[in-house]
Amino acid sequence: MGEKERDWKEEFAEKIFTIGATKEDEDAALKLKRDNIPQSLYKYRAVHEFSIKNFADDQIWFNSSARMNDPYDSSLSVNSELFIEEFLKVRQVDEYLDKQLEKHRKRNLSPEDFKKVEDDYRNSIIKLKEQLNEEFKERIAYLPSRIRKTTHISCFSEKNDSILMWSHYTNNHEGFCLEYDFAEYAKVNAKLLEALNPIIYDDEIFDVSYYLLKMYQNDSSTIDTKMIRNAVVRKAKAWSYEEEWRILRLFEPQDTGYEIDTFKPKSIYLGAKISEKNKATLIELAKEKKVNVYQMKLKSNEFKLEVHPEYIVSEELTK
Repeated sequence: MGEKERDWKEEFAEKIFTIGATKEDEDAALKLKRDNIPQSLYKYRAVHEFSIKNFADDQIWFNSSARMNDPYDSSLSVNSELFIEEFLKVRQVDEYLDKQLEKHRKRNLSPEDFKKVEDDYRNSIIKLKEQLNEEFKERIAYLPSRIRKTTHISCFSEKNDSILMWSHYTNNHEGFCLEYDFAEYAKVNAKLLEALNPIIYDDEIFDVSYYLLKMYQNDSSTIDTKMIRNAVVRKAKAWSYEEEWRILRLFEPQDTGYEIDTFKPKSIYLGAKISEKNKATLIELAKEKKVNVYQMKLKSNEFKLEVHPEYIVSEELTK
């Protein structure tokens, strides 16, 4: 992934997910995303009853974040010390302490008595911090599991020739990969454009401290959707080879995955080790749907996959 590509994705996230982002920021972020959506995105599938049905019925599969293969999927981190210090700053606790101590100074107390008053105030602030820390822990304890269980994701890649992804997601190259023309469809479908997001690969887990501070200040238990989206589109750099995009569906209280109707794929790519039976089934379906078919093959002189046309709708060629 090039430097330029990383830059636009970071800029997109900063504009659309940042607390206090304006309508102008969000519109600019959506334009940035629209201008950079790849012409094609690919979905890898193993062959089974449900994946064949999804292909036949123009459906895509969503799974909960909790069931993803990345143990850090949709993770978030919290800096409790930062949260408490910012909370006390907003409540102007230091200013209040200074004012109270100034009042006591004017009473002409002895140094010993003033020290005792000052210690009492500072101890009360320490106790307040401890209390806030406990309340804070209680408030955030439910967040990670709640987000993972109610966020559903459909994953795509910018690549159709990744040996690793064919191995991981298509049962060792025995499955298939669908090509979707997202660039055109997203331009005319505002909901899809909003739901489709590139993954941002990073070294650090997303810190939600400021989002939670805002919730705490408003005495709200409502989870900020920007916070969720920001967490769900960030993954470790170890996954960057996938060049992933995701369609996100939030606040879906379902433990199991589900499919939704979508647009027809442009092409299907058959795994290098697909069985003859499954190959015949998928080619027959593709012909009925007027979808191009390609066969992935192992190159003889490099550790790479290459694409061979199997059935092209416009020319109906078979190779």
